[in-house]
Amino acid sequence: KQFGKIENKFYGKYNLHQLTNSSKDIIEDQINKLESFGKEIFFKTKNNIFKYSEKNGFTKINFSGLYVNLFKTENKLFFVNDTNLYTYQKENLKQITLPQAIGNDFILDILPYEKNKFLFRFYNNGFYIYDERNNLFSSFPSTINKTIFPEDYVKTIPINNNIFVLGTKNNGIIFFDRKGQIISSFDQNNGLINNNITDLFIDKDQNLWVLTNYGFCIIQTDFQFTFFGASSGLDGGLSDIIRHNNNLYVSSLQGTYLLSDTCFYDNTTKCFNHDRFHQIPGLDIQTENFLYFKNHLLNSTTSGIFDINGKNIKKLSNETSRGIYTIQKDTDLLLTTGDNGVSIFRFTHGNLSFQGKFTNCHSSIRTFAEDGNTFWFGSDHQGLFKVTFTDSINFDAPFVSLNNAKGLPSEFNWIDVYRTSTGTVFSTDKGVYRYDKGTKSFYQDTLLGLDFSSETVWVFPLLEDQNKNLWFSSGTKGKYEKHTFFAKFNPTHKSYQLIKYPLNKINDQSIEDIYVDSNKIVWFGTMKNLIRFDFSKIGNHQDTLPPQILIHAITIGKDSLLLLPTDFLTNSNKLLKIDYVLRDIHFEFSVPEYSSTTIEFNYFLEGYNKKFSGWENKNFKEYTNLSPGEYILHVKTRNNTKSGEREIIIPFSIVAPYYLTIIAYIFYLALLASLIFLIVYWRSYLSEKEKFKVQQLLSQRTEELVYQKERAEELLSKILPEDTAKQIQKKGKADRKSFKMVTVLFADIKGFTKIAENTPPEELLDELDTLFLKFDNSVEEMGIEKIKTIGDAYMCAGGIPMKNRTNPIDVILSGMKMLDYLQEINNLSKTKWQIRIGVHTGPVIAGVIGTRKISYDIWGDTVNVASRMESMGKAGEINISESTHELVQKYFECVPRGMIPVKYKGNISMYFVKGLKPEYASDAERKIPNDAFYFQLQHIRFSDLEELILTKLEKGLPKDQYYHNLKHTIDVINQAELIARGENCTDEEILILKTAALFHDSGFIISYDDHEEQGIKLAKEILPQFKYSQKQIKLIGEIIYATKFPPNPKTKLQKIICDSDLDYLGREDFVPVSNELFKELSVRGKVKSLEEWNNIQIKFLQSHQYYTETARNLRRVNKLKQLERLKESMKGSK
Repeated sequence: KQFGKIENKFYGKYNLHQLTNSSKDIIEDQINKLESFGKEIFFKTKNNIFKYSEKNGFTKINFSGLYVNLFKTENKLFFVNDTNLYTYQKENLKQITLPQAIGNDFILDILPYEKNKFLFRFYNNGFYIYDERNNLFSSFPSTINKTIFPEDYVKTIPINNNIFVLGTKNNGIIFFDRKGQIISSFDQNNGLINNNITDLFIDKDQNLWVLTNYGFCIIQTDFQFTFFGASSGLDGGLSDIIRHNNNLYVSSLQGTYLLSDTCFYDNTTKCFNHDRFHQIPGLDIQTENFLYFKNHLLNSTTSGIFDINGKNIKKLSNETSRGIYTIQKDTDLLLTTGDNGVSIFRFTHGNLSFQGKFTNCHSSIRTFAEDGNTFWFGSDHQGLFKVTFTDSINFDAPFVSLNNAKGLPSEFNWIDVYRTSTGTVFSTDKGVYRYDKGTKSFYQDTLLGLDFSSETVWVFPLLEDQNKNLWFSSGTKGKYEKHTFFAKFNPTHKSYQLIKYPLNKINDQSIEDIYVDSNKIVWFGTMKNLIRFDFSKIGNHQDTLPPQILIHAITIGKDSLLLLPTDFLTNSNKLLKIDYVLRDIHFEFSVPEYSSTTIEFNYFLEGYNKKFSGWENKNFKEYTNLSPGEYILHVKTRNNTKSGEREIIIPFSIVAPYYLTIIAYIFYLALLASLIFLIVYWRSYLSEKEKFKVQQLLSQRTEELVYQKERAEELLSKILPEDTAKQIQKKGKADRKSFKMVTVLFADIKGFTKIAENTPPEELLDELDTLFLKFDNSVEEMGIEKIKTIGDAYMCAGGIPMKNRTNPIDVILSGMKMLDYLQEINNLSKTKWQIRIGVHTGPVIAGVIGTRKISYDIWGDTVNVASRMESMGKAGEINISESTHELVQKYFECVPRGMIPVKYKGNISMYFVKGLKPEYASDAERKIPNDAFYFQLQHIRFSDLEELILTKLEKGLPKDQYYHNLKHTIDVINQAELIARGENCTDEEILILKTAALFHDSGFIISYDDHEEQGIKLAKEILPQFKYSQKQIKLIGEIIYATKFPPNPKTKLQKIICDSDLDYLGREDFVPVSNELFKELSVRGKVKSLEEWNNIQIKFLQSHQYYTETARNLRRVNKLKQLERLKESMKGSK
């Protein structure tokens, strides 16, 4: 009994404003119907009718009865009281007299019919027409009155001025026109989800919404397009369509079908019959195309050619054919095409007689076109053929293949030929072409209005109607969507106007055939459906307009908001404020229209995104974890016609919580400072605790070390240098190698025999094992190769298996560490160990001896002299030979101690090494090297590195690298050092710079285009072997990368290497060097001609500037001279 109105509030919230408080004494029963008429609202209860207006409130109309109802048409309001009928006009009721034939029948519906005429639906008597001017009722001539039972009727509504739709309880919906003729019907068999209709509604776009017991359906009622498929009796892919004797025939893979134009009511099934297509008996085979010829309808099939008359057929020939055509040269002849070639028949008195077959045609022909004395034939995979006659048809005429004809694309898969008023059209899967008889060549079509230059756009099928207009479907290779076009012919200019928008709704259909019927009806056959298109309704451009967009819902957190229309939000000055805890927002949008076009959305959140997201099919957008602040969401829509866009905006803000305020951040900083203090204190505590645990574990680890030492002794006999091991794995043996400069160290324990007599064996071996393990660590750290241990003697050598120049220094440093280790052991041991160390530098031979138990050893006088140095030494001293002294005297303090005779060598001077020179030591005892020492050592290692990389470049660079070769690398190294000294660089910077110059073109060994990256990678692999730090390696990589073209150096060292790399620009040999670079680039196809190269050089020289002052002083003047010479040479060549 409640009555009210819904008022919209801000942000989409609706309020119900109750109006029944003032009418509770008036309305005594349930309200069950509302109608608006003018500025008044009329509503009815079971036995009464009321009206409401803002001015007068509620009023009860003096109108009641056992059965009351009200109906509204476009400009009339009717009241029904039991079996009485009234019209309502200006507060007055005017009674309408019902005819006696109707009796006491109930009125169920009143509909507009014509001007001043209305269509009434009575319960028992069906439909009547009421003429208001003459106050007369007349019967409505329709079979619906007989076929719809009274208890089955639900509702009827007008769709337009000519068509009505009727809903039933058991039989779905029925469409009928003003004359009462049934047009169509829908039920569960052809699309409705349920036959029990409860309500019908027409929206503003003339779409019909059907409400059933199980949901609702939407039906387009403008009938611009009508689809027929399996539910209409069709089956199989459609191949041809034709109308004959007012009957529509359809040819398909499953047979030939006849369209019945009548829709009848089946009294047995109590529903409407929807099988409007009926298969012609006897033609349940694959049928191809139709031909209307001399009042006969011929149908080509896989079983022969048939003559169709209604549902009766007559077989005329057993010839299997894909197509049948007339011939202009002889109007009694017919031409058939198919997998067996081309045949000619004569048609007389309703019979076909075989005339012959073209003997030179052995291809499967799909289409035929006649152009004067020329026959054109299109085929699948076999190309285009041409037959030319002079007078009569010659069956032995040559079939000329034009697959390689001038103008046609190469390797096309299929080709169709069509005869049109503007000439023969040749359609392939790579575009549409036409034929020039004068030049006897083909050219791409320009009349249809499509661009075929990409050879990816195709046309199939194509049809010319009686008005010389063209209908065709087109697609693009690699894309699913097709486009169907109507090309309107302009007889004055003999051109076409391409019209697309009426056919957008069938872009998702694969069109196989087109037939233009009478009354502006066009039929399209697809692989699944037959589509009827009413061309007279193309005035509706709805699909070309951008779709309207509405906000469907906004979900914040796990809650949702109901929103008002979007323009209310857009025009509002307020923001939608959202709590920070609900900052995960889901927007959902809807488009209030039904269309077969694809709706696309584009999103941009101002304050979050930098640009629109791009067009996509998603109608929702989510944002998570948004920061506090104000935002504006922009949403655009368009359909696939891309003729325009619509945009809405939604402003909102995320409110910052209290814990993200300034006061909260001050508190967080204080809390963080306290936490850092606690962490530092806790880590100090853990450090002390860890030291205590280490002391406890020391005794346990001592026992473990004894076990590991035994394992190490077992494995040492199997350990070989890496290169030697690889040789043995590959060849089964290892070659012996000669080394020119190797430093050999012998260490021997003094008085070992006496120590062994006074020390228990186990204790003796443990301490000896510990001592040699320390020695092993020392030599491994310095990159020295341990050779062997013999009793109490220890032998190692530096400079093998990898050659280097630092091995004398490395061996002496290792010897000094050995003495330090011995002192550490003596401090902890009862036994006081003493060793003599002897060192000598010279050539050796290194290799593997033995077969079962192999070992790596060295031989030569150098080994003997080193052993002699040890035996002539003194405990606790390092005794070196004269040759070693010459190599290390710059770095170590050495004391001469006389000469000794050596067999075959004569007298050799000996020296004791007392420690590092003061300038190279960091401690008072001169045992620990300082940075200056390591820097000098690194300079020596650079020579080894340089030799290694230059060898790799010499062997690995391609022979056709005329510019980026070994010479260029050496030039860059030298020039980099020259410029660096001019720029006052430190020695370390010069070393880093020279190393980068060495590697800057090494990547060419691996790749040409990204050689800088490859050179950096190579440097990272090799430089750690030469004791470069990671910081230095990183700096070297950055310098190398700065040479990548176009150069963009930022640091001083980067500028120096860029100037060094392009130093040739200002040298006298610029021309020959430039020519070498041209040869290198031309081989790789990067430069085509010398003229092009010279132009590139001129532009580069004009824009190039040296980065360092030293380079500018050295090369700038000469570079400008080279530029002028180059310009002069270019003028001379012209």
